[in-house]
Amino acid sequence: MKHTCFKLLALSFLLLFSQISHAQWIQIDSGLTQVDLHDIHFPVDQEGFAVGDNGTLLHSTNYGNSWTSMSTPFSGVLNTVHFLTPSVGFIGGENGLSKTTDGGITWTNLILPDSIVAEEIEFIDSQTGICTGGFQFTNGRIYKTTDGGNTWHSVLPAGFGVITCAHFPSSTTGYAVQRGYNWEYLKTTDAGDTWTRIPINPTLTITSFEGVFFTSEQVGYLGGWYIGTFIKTSDGGSNWTNLDTTGTINLYSVHFPNPLEGFAVGFAGIILNTTDGGQTWAEQQWNNSNLVLEKVWFPSDTTGFVVGYEGTILKMNKAAGPTSNDPLLVNPIEISLYPNPVQDQLNITWQAKSPSQARFELFDLLGNRVRKQEINPGQNSLSTLGLMPGLYFYEVSNSNQKLAGGKVLVKP
Repeated sequence: MKHTCFKLLALSFLLLFSQISHAQWIQIDSGLTQVDLHDIHFPVDQEGFAVGDNGTLLHSTNYGNSWTSMSTPFSGVLNTVHFLTPSVGFIGGENGLSKTTDGGITWTNLILPDSIVAEEIEFIDSQTGICTGGFQFTNGRIYKTTDGGNTWHSVLPAGFGVITCAHFPSSTTGYAVQRGYNWEYLKTTDAGDTWTRIPINPTLTITSFEGVFFTSEQVGYLGGWYIGTFIKTSDGGSNWTNLDTTGTINLYSVHFPNPLEGFAVGFAGIILNTTDGGQTWAEQQWNNSNLVLEKVWFPSDTTGFVVGYEGTILKMNKAAGPTSNDPLLVNPIEISLYPNPVQDQLNITWQAKSPSQARFELFDLLGNRVRKQEINPGQNSLSTLGLMPGLYFYEVSNSNQKLAGGKVLVKP
């Protein structure tokens, strides 16, 4: 159960973070004003789902630009949603866990070893997944499935607080955190079959952890509230660095769409952003500082969403016209596109010093990705057939760097 007593909490932030970031979030009309939203997930770029109080399930088929309500078998709070494909997905909350195989039209309630409140669903692959949660305050649970979510078994001994969040940076290594004013985390190295409770070093405070995200097996972040907490490890959890020496950053969720760029959200409408792998963080502007933001999630490197109380859905597109002067572009490359304006086929030429391979993406004015293709140094081509005439933006990136960006005009 989420802590609604903090809904109107306002905090004063004495940040060690840098100036306010230039990136912009746009509020999307969810059609809800009295329902708190707790989670969001996109199995593919254009189609996504969000969940919240009163069994609320929202569905978008246009890159999150608009949302419609769907019915669910639950009337209580839904804390988590995860779809493996646009058809196969899971929701969970106060009433347990349920699965759909037809895109949310019908649902089958799943049998769990205990009657828990489900907090989060995380899948390692199409067959292997984890469900975290618990009941009351000290009865935390982690369940695992190896058959695509049809059956689940317990993999966590008794004696833990409610397990709020888990994340797997690899197929074998995962991390989890618990609610309950502690200073420790859980770690698995066998794909979630066993979990070890590990104290956080150095000992700083007590907190109720809500967010965990690792960009690799070694580098990761934890966020929590009660006494505000935001910490980072670079050695797989052996040692941690305090990112908030003031203890005022109360967080619910952390997410990195790539190893360099990350986001964190929480109480008082706070949105934090890093573009240098977590070394420095900036507070991003948003027009409402009174709401709790519960989840930040990026379906792709360029498009992200935040959900929170009172039906809040925020969307950000980072593909709107980057140039070689954009600070997000690391080691910009020399690239030429022709013809531009283009009608049927765009030719892409790299100079010899380009990386061995990168990704070329084309976005419309709303930030929706309309083309994606792997390209190599030398001559490449991209079909623009079927695109509506107008202005588009492109980005070139490799695994962890944005390399180039600009504009493309598609003519009739």
